[in-house]
Amino acid sequence: MEIINFVLQLLKDPLAALSQFITEHGTLTYGLLFLIIFVETGLIVMPLLPGDSLLFAVGVLAAATGKIELTFVIPLLIAA
Repeated sequence: MEIINFVLQLLKDPLAALSQFITEHGTLTYGLLFLIIFVETGLIVMPLLPGDSLLFAVGVLAAATGKIELTFVIPLLIAA
């Protein structure tokens, strides 16, 4: 039920929903970003993952909310 509520909130107000997710899960967010980019580009198992658009979304979230550290995310995603 919690997943359904998150998806509905994400569709209603994506910036607020993602900001709340980042606040609640902290470092798990960085791990998720690394995993998605690594699986899409490194393993080539799931080429349909939203890797390119995810990079832009991370930049927008970092600029809009300030809850994502770009000095940590940029090297992390380059390594992925």
